[in-house]
Amino acid sequence: MKQYTKALFTLLYILGTSQIGYSQTDQIMQKYIDAGTPGPNHKKLNVFVGKWITSSEEAQGEGKPPVISKGSAEIKWVNENRFLQFTTSGTQFGMPFVSVSLMGYNNLRKKISSVWSDNSSTSFFISEGTIDEQGDLITLFGKTDDPATGEFDKAWKVIWRLSPNRLVQEYHDISNDKTKQTKMFEIVFERAK
Repeated sequence: MKQYTKALFTLLYILGTSQIGYSQTDQIMQKYIDAGTPGPNHKKLNVFVGKWITSSEEAQGEGKPPVISKGSAEIKWVNENRFLQFTTSGTQFGMPFVSVSLMGYNNLRKKISSVWSDNSSTSFFISEGTIDEQGDLITLFGKTDDPATGEFDKAWKVIWRLSPNRLVQEYHDISNDKTKQTKMFEIVFERAK
């Protein structure tokens, strides 16, 4: 398989250089390399790596106490330190809950990108946003489908507050009124000892 792949890239390289010239091909290749190489913003995400104990609070409406759930998470680098893979498990409304997500810094867009899936849905939650200069705050905006309301492309704001042994993730519903952000749930990650 490696020989086939190497031969294919060699053929594409030859064809490419014969069409656009050697120096142009080198420039194009360098752009791909630069866009695909982890950098300082990837290093800021190292704080996530490890095993975590989680506690979440989900709002149930005005005047009602939140539902509290416990769980665990493991976060590790994948694809040669380009993306973080989050694997979580616990309960939600008394039922088993697992999720898998990927998050990384997109060098081309200069933004954090994330995709999340879980065992309670058949849709993805896809978001994109920024990480601050110090690397202790990530703000993402995304959309997902809401089976409770039947709403498609429901808008969410996700905030991560980062420190070495504690991560706090907040989800805010910003669909209806962009000036009024409703915190729907919060997950606290405490580093496992």
